[in-house]
Amino acid sequence: MKKMKKILAFVMAMAMVLGMSVTSLAEELAADKPTAEDKAEVVVKNVEAGATVTAYRIVEAQYSDAGFEKYVAVSGVTIANPTAPTSEEILTIAKGSLDGLASVTNNTAADGQDPNGFVASQPHVSENPAENGKVDYSASLGAGYWLVLVTGTEKDVYNPMLVGVYYENEDGTGNTVEGGDLDSNGRWTLNGTEVYAKSTKPAIDKKIVNSDGKNDDGEVVEAGNDVAVGDKVSFQIDTVIPSYSSEYENVIVKITDVLSEGLELDVTSIVVEVNDTKVDPGQDTYTVDTATEGKFEIAFASSYVLSNRDTIKNVKVTYTAELTDKAAVNFVPNTNTATLEYSNNPDDSSSTNTVNDKTYTYTFAIGAFTNGENVEGSEKTEEIVKVDENGNLIVLESNTTIEPGDTVVKVTEGAEFELRDTNGDVLAKGKTDANGRLQFTGLDAGSYKLVETKAPTGFQLDQTEHDVEISAVYNDNGTLASYTITIDGTATNTYKATYVADSDEIQSIDKTVQRTEIKNTKLSSLPSTGGIGTTIFTIGGCAIMILAAGLYFASRRKSAK
Repeated sequence: MKKMKKILAFVMAMAMVLGMSVTSLAEELAADKPTAEDKAEVVVKNVEAGATVTAYRIVEAQYSDAGFEKYVAVSGVTIANPTAPTSEEILTIAKGSLDGLASVTNNTAADGQDPNGFVASQPHVSENPAENGKVDYSASLGAGYWLVLVTGTEKDVYNPMLVGVYYENEDGTGNTVEGGDLDSNGRWTLNGTEVYAKSTKPAIDKKIVNSDGKNDDGEVVEAGNDVAVGDKVSFQIDTVIPSYSSEYENVIVKITDVLSEGLELDVTSIVVEVNDTKVDPGQDTYTVDTATEGKFEIAFASSYVLSNRDTIKNVKVTYTAELTDKAAVNFVPNTNTATLEYSNNPDDSSSTNTVNDKTYTYTFAIGAFTNGENVEGSEKTEEIVKVDENGNLIVLESNTTIEPGDTVVKVTEGAEFELRDTNGDVLAKGKTDANGRLQFTGLDAGSYKLVETKAPTGFQLDQTEHDVEISAVYNDNGTLASYTITIDGTATNTYKATYVADSDEIQSIDKTVQRTEIKNTKLSSLPSTGGIGTTIFTIGGCAIMILAAGLYFASRRKSAK
């Protein structure tokens, strides 16, 4: 019994020592233990400038006199495991009412909001388009999980984000949010997470299929090309349907394409593919509206867009159009503008944003205005003119205005020409106008043969086949940089456009012109009435008649004898 008492006394003494040790250690760490006042910086990176960033607290830390105890869902929020919220739980919270939750938003104290809220950085300057112009938003938040929503944007659609603020041991362990008791013997620091804002910024890419337009480096430019009147052009639109979160209940997603007057849409050629699979129109997929001439609109059903939200929906639209005789020529493009309209605010189903892209289809003309008849600074070109064998201009009207020093030869009708391909097939016909100028319109770049088929009255036909070459250079955005018309390999006419910065508006056109003079030789003229020529013919004719009569009578006498 005495022995047992000694053992119990020893155990009690050891317990007292251990208790004193724990107390002692706790007191030494009192100044460093976690408290409810702890905060750490959170950064939400690469957000559209001008957006509103709001963090709602959905999980908070609980503390005791000993420091941090555990994480719990805040009042009004349902999360089965506060240390590991599921995506479904987060989307449900984002979709429901957030009233009553502690929140931190943009630093706009003047509006009565949290002066310690999110502060925006200066816009990024980056070669990466996904970062250029974007800003970072930072704020100091307490320990726990925060639901971050980005609203008030014009272009980007942002999904709800989850950011965690957590404690970490000085040895680097415990760097995830964990529940339960933590080792109070460690020294703790609060850490914020750096979050990259997950957004869907829809873009639209319009291109010409199998474009033959090329830039200065010989690289194909898919947004610009040239064709002849009557040719069909194939177009393609590529875009992505935004990946909307569950907070969106009704959305608008439309693709519209508007063609200029010179392009005639083939409504039967429109094909829509989603993720490389053809999708037929219908009430559950999309509808196509072609009621307006030169325009079509594809409207996706909201239920189709919101189904399988996490699946990326790559959309491709293809169709064809024909270049008609209404087409603009030279530097005036025949354009297509494709526009994507999409919802960007879950709280306002009518709020949308648009992005667009454009293609440029050109056709060329000889002897036509470079940049439209009514455009200031545009002028009618004179690549080919008719002259006589002495270089005198052949015109049709007596009141034609000419440059000083020019000589005018007046005729009653002009010369007629055919423009043929290299196989000899006739592509176009033309006739010199009142200024002796020849015009062809609606031409593709390439090689041609120019052949005169009828000479002006009083002139011989030109038997020479003239080589004509039209070549073009495009800017990277699809606009026409320059075009050159070469005739007979030596006479080169080049027209080069300068555009207003970052636009397709022409500022000026420079030209290098050496006009080609196609000569016609005059037919041999008959002498005028009463002139020496007439007399000679008359005398000669009389002499022949007298000689013939003399021979006749002489023959008669001889026969009579």
